[in-house]
Amino acid sequence: MRTIQEHIRIARLVVKRWLGALTEEEALQLQAWEEGGEGRAEACESLRHVSPEQLSQRYEQIDSTEEWRVFRQRLAGRRRNLRLRMVGVAAGICLVAGVAFWWQLEQEMEQAVPVQKVEGIHLILSNGQVFDLSDGQGVDFQGVEGSVVLNDGGLAYKADSVGGERAAEYNTLVVPKGAFYTLELSDGTKIWLNSDSKITYPVRFVGGLREVKLLGEAFFDVAKQDVGQPFRVQAGGLQVEVLGTAFNVNVYGDGGKFYVALQEGKVVASREGGECVLALAPGEVAELDVTDPESEVVVSPMSLQEQLAWREGMFCFRQTSLKDILKQIERYYNVRFSGMEHGMNEVFTGDISMDVELRELLDAIALQTAHWEFKVVGDVVYILKKDI
Repeated sequence: MRTIQEHIRIARLVVKRWLGALTEEEALQLQAWEEGGEGRAEACESLRHVSPEQLSQRYEQIDSTEEWRVFRQRLAGRRRNLRLRMVGVAAGICLVAGVAFWWQLEQEMEQAVPVQKVEGIHLILSNGQVFDLSDGQGVDFQGVEGSVVLNDGGLAYKADSVGGERAAEYNTLVVPKGAFYTLELSDGTKIWLNSDSKITYPVRFVGGLREVKLLGEAFFDVAKQDVGQPFRVQAGGLQVEVLGTAFNVNVYGDGGKFYVALQEGKVVASREGGECVLALAPGEVAELDVTDPESEVVVSPMSLQEQLAWREGMFCFRQTSLKDILKQIERYYNVRFSGMEHGMNEVFTGDISMDVELRELLDAIALQTAHWEFKVVGDVVYILKKDI
């Protein structure tokens, strides 16, 4: 199986050829690679005609129903083959500090990445009972939650299970590092939960306001209701309110920022207790600087695709610091980095499939950074300085 390092090496050669900087030896290497597989030469040449605007439409025109189905398939273990995607051309290197480069290799891999079972997804009921949902089966909700559907990778509340006049009962769903999960609320709202996230929600909604509380990251496809029934997300001091729309909320706090990304519809975002309320248009991202207690929500320069790529199983980096990249890797692969320093300020741009093996991803990063390399021991990744 070809490695990411090989993809990066070829990507470098392609861009250097466009810049007229290939050595004679490199030209021979690239020629040999192009002649070694059908369609390779055409794929390289076709990249000249692909714009970032065209590629960004993949994120801006998402069918939520189809995305729900695809996401659930991925949770059930149908993993996609390894791919490396990048965009633009800037300096003859790929996935390197400050370079925007999107490249998708069309050939499919022969060998799929094995699925690792993740333990620890659990549901905490309002009465304190705890259910382990990790294996997607063997949980009996009868007499506890009513008509609740439990699937491999998702939990759905049906309308006929939440009737009656009881006061609102709040459950908490906890998704650990290295896992994803889906939740469908009693009003039909669909929620995609990212790794290391927690959401508290009512079994049924009582009164006009529909409210949930989030820690971590989630994408919401909110069911439309009457004007008197807005949907509100409280997330670590950030407040988002809508009637019916699709948006992403990220309150991991990487880089000291919280984010709201609007795919479609309308949302208003504000700091809890703050005076400034920001209305977002589709395609816009809002951010809140949580390091400054006096800050308000503002429009962010971060792109929509950066915020939504995780639902497609992609890491999306746009001038992202190495430190923040490693935080994402920690959450997804359920590992801990030892030796992370404040000076890790190199920035990277590129998209990489989340289906790559941890060792391969770390090797690709180490190949592009001038200062760091990685050693994996169990679930700990040691960050070491390169000998220069």
